[in-house]
Amino acid sequence: MYELASECKQLQSHLHVSTAYTNSDKLGYIREEVYPMSEDPQALIEKIVAMPESRAIAETEKLIGSFPNTYTFTKSMAERVLLKL
Repeated sequence: MYELASECKQLQSHLHVSTAYTNSDKLGYIREEVYPMSEDPQALIEKIVAMPESRAIAETEKLIGSFPNTYTFTKSMAERVLLKL
């Protein structure tokens, strides 16, 4: 969506709405911000994409770390990639 919006010459605004899932790996009081990751999100995405599918499936729990599932993990990764744009 970001790429599409950036190509629209007459676009007056673009709204990105974050979700609570971005910080679902945290416990306790959570501020409304995107916390830093220990690994660069773009590098991690590239690492996962380069893996054979069978390996990515086998290593899913290790890859998502303390996130409860792959959905919350990918939502969080997307937020972090957007912050770098």
